Amino acid sequence: MQKRPSILEGLANLHIKQYGYADGEAVALYHEAVALVRQQGSRPALVNLLTNLADAAYDQSDLVAAVAHTAEGLAIVRQLGSQPSIGNLLTRQALVATAQGEAAAGAAAALASLDILQAVGQGRQVAFALMSLSYAVSELNQPEAAARLSGAAEQRREASGLQLPSAKQSLYERIVASLQARLGLTRYLTLTAEGAAMSQAQAVQYAQSLAPLLTTPLPVSQNS
Repeated sequence: MQKRPSILEGLANLHIKQYGYADGEAVALYHEAVALVRQQGSRPALVNLLTNLADAAYDQSDLVAAVAHTAEGLAIVRQLGSQPSIGNLLTRQALVATAQGEAAAGAAAALASLDILQAVGQGRQVAFALMSLSYAVSELNQPEAAARLSGAAEQRREASGLQLPSAKQSLYERIVASLQARLGLTRYLTLTAEGAAMSQAQAVQYAQSLAPLLTTPLPVSQNS
């Protein structure tokens, strides 16, 4: 009996839930499902699997694969005109670009994703987009702005019940540790509290106000 892509995807998801990250078997199951979906010609199903593969590749620090899966998914959803999917994939593009040392490109992708996700009412995903932007802003040597965004992201994540997979939770913890080291604990807590006090709309508006500052890194000695 031929395997169904949905069953393969479900098995991969079970692996990730069991181990807390995408292991090699989960990735292999996703690839098998992708091959079947390509034969069937279902583009929405293919996008979903490519998104999962991009996340799995990031978990395994395979940034080249993460870029490829994200780019293919974005090309498809732009043809389909699916705004929520475009926003979700731009968030992943932001994360990977920053991890590759291209923080300005990561910030631009995160800002674009926030615009879309806020417009289409994807509140749960706004939290992830804010976290991705916080990462990029931190790498652009804007620790105060990054701390506010981090506070806003964590507040939105808690409010929406969004659980971060292990690789992204580890990233969040690294961002926090870096910001605390640069700002000092007291200043960090003050700034994150300012971010947490923002509504979702205010957090997105604040993020967009940073756009002119996010084209090139500041010298390390400067704060936003």
